[in-house]
Formats: sequence, C-alpha cells, structure tokens
Amino acid sequence: MKLCIKLCGVVQGVGFRPFAKRLAEELSLSGNVRNADGIVIINITGDKEALDEYVRRLTLNAPVSSSIIHMDVKEVADKDDNYDGFEIVYSKPEEGDAYIPVISPDIATCESCEKEFWNNADRRHGHPFISCTDCGPRYSIIKRIPYDRDTITMDIFDMCEACKKEYADITDRRCHAQTIACKECGPKLKLHVYDKETDKYKEINGLYSDILKTVATEMIYNGDIVAIKDIGGYHFVCRADDKNAIDKLRNLKKRQSKSFAIMFNNIEEIKKYADVTPEEEEILTGRERPIVFVRKKPGDSAISEACTDSMYVGAMLPCNPVQIYLCNEGIPLIMTSGNQGGEPIVTDDEKMMRLALAKGIIAAIVSHDRQIVTPLDDSIVRMICGKRQILRRARGYVPLPVYTEEKSEQVILASGGDLKGAFCLYKDNLAILSQYFGDLDDYDACGIWKANINRMSELHALVPKVLACDMHPRYYSSRISEDMFEYDRIIKIQHHHAHIASVAAEHGLSGNVLGFAFDGTGYGTDKTIWGSEVLLHKGADFERLAHLKTIPMCGGDEIARDAELALMCYLNDAGVAPESIKEMSPEDERKLILVKSVIQYKTGVIYSSSMGRLFDAASALFNICRYNTYEGECAMALEKAAWEYADKGDFADETELTLPYVDGVWDVSEFVRSMAEYVSKGVCNDASGKSKMAYAFHKAIADAVIEYVIMYEKNGEKLPVALSGGVFANKLLTEMIFKGLNKAGHSVYLNEKVPTNDGGIALGQAHIAAKILNKEKVE
Repeated sequence: MKLCIKLCGVVQGVGFRPFAKRLAEELSLSGNVRNADGIVIINITGDKEALDEYVRRLTLNAPVSSSIIHMDVKEVADKDDNYDGFEIVYSKPEEGDAYIPVISPDIATCESCEKEFWNNADRRHGHPFISCTDCGPRYSIIKRIPYDRDTITMDIFDMCEACKKEYADITDRRCHAQTIACKECGPKLKLHVYDKETDKYKEINGLYSDILKTVATEMIYNGDIVAIKDIGGYHFVCRADDKNAIDKLRNLKKRQSKSFAIMFNNIEEIKKYADVTPEEEEILTGRERPIVFVRKKPGDSAISEACTDSMYVGAMLPCNPVQIYLCNEGIPLIMTSGNQGGEPIVTDDEKMMRLALAKGIIAAIVSHDRQIVTPLDDSIVRMICGKRQILRRARGYVPLPVYTEEKSEQVILASGGDLKGAFCLYKDNLAILSQYFGDLDDYDACGIWKANINRMSELHALVPKVLACDMHPRYYSSRISEDMFEYDRIIKIQHHHAHIASVAAEHGLSGNVLGFAFDGTGYGTDKTIWGSEVLLHKGADFERLAHLKTIPMCGGDEIARDAELALMCYLNDAGVAPESIKEMSPEDERKLILVKSVIQYKTGVIYSSSMGRLFDAASALFNICRYNTYEGECAMALEKAAWEYADKGDFADETELTLPYVDGVWDVSEFVRSMAEYVSKGVCNDASGKSKMAYAFHKAIADAVIEYVIMYEKNGEKLPVALSGGVFANKLLTEMIFKGLNKAGHSVYLNEKVPTNDGGIALGQAHIAAKILNKEKVE
C-alpha cells in the first residue's frame, strides 16, 4: 500500500522532514519526504496497519515548532518506485493543487541551544548564532520558498565538515537545520568602537567571546549605549538603572517621556520589579518572546527612570544568544528599537553607522554579516479580561495567518491605515498579516511598507486582484496601494467598520454584531471625523447607531497632540468660559482666541465625534496631562490616575458623572459642563481629587456603553458585542465594560490575534471585502 501525504501549515524550517524520516524508520516504512513550495510531501509505502499508525503520529508527535493546518492523505497506485529505505530528497515544486504556504516566524533560542551556549565543553560554547530545528531566525532571513539552505540568507556560509555531519545525521537535533552553523563556518560578529580623536568608528578584531565581553562589561555595564544588530534589526542597549545613559538615549530617540522596554535575565528578575501573573509568565517564556506589559510594583525602584510614570513595565526575556549573554549578569537592560522616533527599525549596517556618527552618543556598534531580509520590531502583548491581546504584531508572530470563517476565491490586498501601518493578504480563509511598520507619514516607513507588500505577495505567490483600503481620501496607504497592482476591483472601507470587522473575523462571528469602535480619528461616510462609533456590523455593510455629539474643532494635526487645545474646543462648544474653571495663562488665552476665531469663521475647522479627543480633554481639564509628547500619553496618564482610585477599593465618596444619551447621540457638551462644574469647585486641587475624577470619567464612559447594550437588547435583539479601536488599549475602561456586560449576560469579544489599534484594521478591511464579493456572487 502506498500513500501520498501533503501537509500544509508551519511545516518547513521546523525539523519536519527529519521527524517524518525517523518515524518512518521506526515503523519500517519506505519512501521519501521533500519540501515543495510551502508544504511538505511524503510518499510512503508499507502495510496498512503501519501506515495508519504513521498518519496518526504525524500530527500527534509533530515537532514542537510546527503547526499542521491541513493534511491531505491519498492512496496512490503502488508503482515500483524502488525505495531504498526512507530518504529526505531535494525540494522541488509540486504540480497540481496550489497551497498557500505558511511560513514559520522567528523562534526564540531553545533550552537545548542555551545549555550548549554556556557549556565550556561544547563546540558551540559562546556561539552568538547558535540554533537548531526548534529555534532561530526564520521569516527574517527567508528569500523565497521552499525553506532550504539556498533560499535563506545562510546560503553564503558553507558548512564545515562537523556541521555537515550533524546536518546529515538523522539522530541529531540539527539534522536538516537550515540555519546550522558554528564558530568555524557561520556568520561573524563585528565590533566597531567610537574613537573621539578621529570621530570615526574603528573595527576591533577579536573572538566572539571577547567582543561580547567587551560590549557587556566595559561598555554597557559602565553606562554606555551600544547599537546591537539582532534578528530583526538593530537595538539600542543600555542599563535600565543608569539615569545618565537613559537621558542620552532619550535624546538619541527623541523620546523624552515614553517608557522603554526592559530586558531581564529571567522571570525571577522581572518579579523584583513587577507583579507577574501565571498567564503573563507563560507569554514571557514562550517561543515568541514578546514585550509583555506587566503591572509595576508601587514605589520607586532602580528602573523608575526607564519606566517614567507608566504603571506598567514593558518586560521581555532574551530571544537570541547575544541577548542571553548580555543579560547574564542580572542587570536589567533597556532594549529599544534601533531608530529615531517615528522612523523604522534600522537593519542596514551603513545606515546605522551614519546615524551613530551624526549623533555621537553610541559608544559601539555590534553588527554581523547575516543579511536581514525582513525588518521586524519586537512584538507587544498583554493580558486583558483574562485573554491574550497582541498590541504590536511583529517578531515571533508574523507571518502566521489568522484563520477566518469567510473564504475568498480572489486574492485581496487590504492596505490598512496610515497609523501603525500593517497590511493583509487574504485568500481562501487565510489572512496573512504583515508586521508593524510604524506611521506611514514617514518616508522610509512608507517605502518599507510598500516593498514588503511586493515581497509577501511574491513569497506566498498571491497576486492581489482586489484592493480593500480606507475611504480617507488622503491616506498614503490607500493612494499608494491603488497603483501597485492591476486590480479587478477597489473597495473603499469605512475605518470603524473595519475595526469591528477585525473582531468578527478573529472570532468567527458570522451574523450581526453590535460594535463599539472608539479611537482618535477615522474618516466617516458624512466626511466628518468619527471616533466614538456604535455600529451594527452586518458583514458586508453596517449601520451607524450612535456616537458622541459632533463638535467643531481646530488646529489640524496638532489637536491630536495638544490636549489643552482639544479641551478649549469642548469648552467652547459647551458654553463654558475657561477662566471660570482655571487660571488662564497667556498661552491659554491665545488658544482660546484661536478656537473662537477658527470656529466663528469656519477656516480650518473640522467636525469630530472622537472619543480619543474626549479622553485628552478630560486629562487636560483635570490637570493630569496637557500635551501628548507621544501618542496616547494624556489618555494613559488619565487611566493611571483612575487606577490609583480603583486600587483603593473604597468607593464610598465616589463622584458621579453621567454621559447623557438622546436619540443616537451622547451629549458630550452636557458631560463636559458637569465635569467643569466639579473642577470649578476645586475637586482637582490635589492628587486624590484628580484620581477620583479620572475614575468617574472612566466609569461614565463604561456605564454609557453598558446601558446602550442593555437598551438595544430591550428594543431589538441580543447580539454579540465587539470592542475595538485605540481607546480600548485602556485596560481599566475595557475591563469595566467587559465585566459589566458579562454580568448582564452578554458575550463580549475583543481583538486578540491582531492589535485593537489601527495595526489590526487590515484584517477587518479584507474580511469586509470578502463578504461583499461573496454576497455579490450569491445575488
């Protein structure tokens, strides 16, 4: 009896062929296994009982880093193939049915490789590129499929005899490990140290161990900043407990207030500074090794300067051998993307050299000669409402697909939005999402975003025939993508509809969904700026049910940064004189005059129902934070203040605020007047009062959502509820709503596999486009 078995999923670059061979030999079966395009094909012969056991154990005992999403088993004619045992044969394309390849993401260094790294007797002791079939770079170094030595950027490194022997040994962990290398034959580390006298970086020759020891003990531990090339690009590294180093890094990154991600040696070190739940620990130690937001312990600590005023520590564990070495001393290290604020992560050695020379802050550059094909930032994950939620999808998760219930016969490109740029290729029921690129108003970020659309299209052999893009007329993501391919159809998708559809796609919600899309901005069908949307998601279309009152605002893009300016717009619309609630500075007077003039003469005025701007205005009104030096700063400060009140658990003196609702509109003007009245009475004159008002604000928004859902159920039907949009990055607000609706018997769904911010809307765009195409096909 002979079988042809085709396996689709993460089956290349994870040791699947050696596993298939070992299993066949154990069961005395003959045949061969090969990579073909993005799949693994096994031709195997033997008696039926052994073959049945083989098929069963293929999925049951598959390699830890693999993931089988489809297995096609067919009995074929038992030709005289003259199999001599079972062999791993050379990869070749498969004729016939086309399978969408599923490519492995980059995998953190495994426990076995880490043990060898520290073992003085092992020939890979201290080797900074140690890896095996269970770990190491994957997506970041693949040039084309199938995943083989000659299709990844390890192709320029010829294996030494010792590595060749391991590669061919079926019993070895590195059998057919395409990244196999050692000190003799693998990539090389390079160290360039800044020389003040010549104002140049000089290359320092030395062994790997000498380079790493120099960087760690003589530079980083002594307060220097070092640029280190890792799996997906450069990181800037310095001590997380050194204020002088952190101040220099802030100047380099143009990041004066935002907290930095911190790398720790192990979980025990993280627990010295933060409270870590079992679920968070599982994420931290997983193969993806993302940054995880964990709750910072109260009081000052050695890492306070790195965390600034954040209530969280962005904690991470080492994901590669170089990081493992640097963290070994147990000193927390800032590990932040090697770029300047708003720019993409740097992967090019010469570009990093130019940046370093221009700034004169970086003491040394550690590079290597293994090419990075795909730049990848660190992913960011958190626990919310008892669920894992990806806030930034990049290294460790990309390019794994999201599987949906809605199939598309045509290839759809969804271009996402301009903020937190990310795109999606959608075919059949697979949504292949790109990594995070940053904001597309940056020229370099936009160029890399465009290049990666072409790369992912070629890599997966998916040529888009349908474009789904944001309906905003000035979005780069829409305008540029329109000219990239010859489409049969271009579908414009409303921004907030895409947010809700992204949740529906993730969770397989096929019917109507009651969606709440709260964020800072999104172009509405009425050409105003939306951002507080209650939508009835109907799949291919939607109905706008409710929103905040639309008010006139001014200041263009600056209003997204200047919370004080947003407050002036709200106060003006509410008929509240700013001087009645605060002492007006000359700058306040200037802004008030500007607001009144612009709105009176309607020059440069925009009309907005943004929930994000309301959070900014509340933060400024309560004198908590008045300006966003980075996105979301005011809202995060407001949330932190609210948590300070919530954590006390004493609500006896709770301030009552209500967001009035009439006929599809929440009256934000009446809401602002109520808050202003409390402020005028001096409630916010101390920290305690500010936290009380911040909590009352959050509760009022949460209550408004809960009450709307209950009202909708009474007047119509009980629907699943979806929460999406950047405002739901606010954990307190989200959990208030989630718990309140659960208590009332409602099912609530959040983004989990894609970001709740604009980094996830490409999935929603693609899903809506598929719904539209399928609906038209039926009609």
